[in-house]
Amino acid sequence: MKLPNSSLVIGILSAISGIYFATALKPAPANSQTANSVRVLTAIQKVSSPDKSSLVIADGKSVQESKEPVVGKAAWAFFRGDWSGTGFVSDSKLPESLDVVWEYEVPKSSFEASPVCVEGKVVAADLDGGLWCLDLKSGKKIWEVKTKFGFIASPSIHAGKVYIGDIDGVFRCYELETGKQKWDFQAKGEIDSAANFYEGNVLFGSQDATLYCLTLEEGKPVWTHSIDDQIRSSIVITGNKTFVAGCDAQLHVIDVQQGTGIEKVELESQTSSTPCCVGNQVYFGMENGQFVCVDIEQKKILWDWIDAEKSGGIRGSGSVAGSRVVFGTRGSQLNCLDRQTGKVIWQLNTKRKIDGSTVIVGNRVYVGDGDGQLLCVDLETGEIRQKIELSGVVLGSPCVVGNQLIVATDEGIVYCLGKK
Repeated sequence: MKLPNSSLVIGILSAISGIYFATALKPAPANSQTANSVRVLTAIQKVSSPDKSSLVIADGKSVQESKEPVVGKAAWAFFRGDWSGTGFVSDSKLPESLDVVWEYEVPKSSFEASPVCVEGKVVAADLDGGLWCLDLKSGKKIWEVKTKFGFIASPSIHAGKVYIGDIDGVFRCYELETGKQKWDFQAKGEIDSAANFYEGNVLFGSQDATLYCLTLEEGKPVWTHSIDDQIRSSIVITGNKTFVAGCDAQLHVIDVQQGTGIEKVELESQTSSTPCCVGNQVYFGMENGQFVCVDIEQKKILWDWIDAEKSGGIRGSGSVAGSRVVFGTRGSQLNCLDRQTGKVIWQLNTKRKIDGSTVIVGNRVYVGDGDGQLLCVDLETGEIRQKIELSGVVLGSPCVVGNQLIVATDEGIVYCLGKK
């Protein structure tokens, strides 16, 4: 069965999501309802900046020790770039000013998922069940796969394979080179979660409130871990731990080898935002507009931030670079906070809400706004460097590979930006 028109699909999904969160939301306590309120809940330990040596990928080794390509140079294989979800590229040849190098349109379709790119192949998944592989240099189609149901989850690429789940709960593995399906696995609920990898296994979450761990080669179950409500966030891994921020208003710390729970940290709201991890700290936003820093070793929220004057939930994921964390809100605001204290460094008011995720490239921040623009913002000052007009809104994350940046919009267009 083919899905209805994509714009209708987005409207229905947004309405359902809004109803769910509105009815289940736990309100923030009164003492956090002041403009730019920051509560420091315990002492904060200084951690290292997220340079190349501190980025941790699937096998628990640093980028320098792993065979995986360094994020932003040769590959962007995961929704947030690296397996820790930092959304940060320290060393990139991306031009200061971007032009549209090519665009690929899928008529009458829409992209909510983020594109990824490995070995010169861009992979994007649409809401009509199309999985597209495009040539990075030319934008020409290499292969396409059509399925019955659409994709909200972003694809993930590992060891020459593409892994992705759909809204019917089917998780599939494809050959990156040809698009040939290798195997599939049926979960019990919709899959919005981008996959991640650990020691020969692939992990993803589902709206059936379960974190699944399957074998990479055959898709056989290794273990499952259940929580009390839906898992919509993508999976991030650092060392032998994965962090799941769920609709049950808890941050779950789970051992990726055994699938056993290590710790839970109580939150004040549900979240579908994917956390970003640096050292012992985990950063993410929630549906009530709070953005928090959780210390895993101390098992506590170190600080939380909320702007009551421009309240709006946080759907996108934040990015971390050095001492700063940057994220957008549905209150039409891009925020840069000191990641050790939660204090505001700068704020940028945008025309429309921001549902997409940020990416930091050197000293620049890239994010799509609800007005159909890709914004380039100075990380130090919060000043806009460039506005790029797009056809449609970027609901996912930009993908950065070498001297090019790739985004996909809800009007069914994949853009490659760089220098013509």
